[in-house]
Amino acid sequence: MRLAYRCGEDMKAIAKNSIYDTEKKKKSTEVISTLQKLTQASDSAVSKEDTAMLLAITKKVAVLVDDFFELLRDVPDEL
Repeated sequence: MRLAYRCGEDMKAIAKNSIYDTEKKKKSTEVISTLQKLTQASDSAVSKEDTAMLLAITKKVAVLVDDFFELLRDVPDEL
């Protein structure tokens, strides 16, 4: 999960240089922020050995990563 947190920093750089639509850029900032908060919350789940909470956090992080990649997509659906 710490690696996922550090990937958030890479995602910030990618968003800054690759997303030009202001709405998508704003949404990407929210997604990255949420991802990093969730990965920080996973530390308490690990220390408490709460596998159910860790699994739930991991699934949410996976959805956020998918959302981020969707924001990077700039090809129209018609193609």
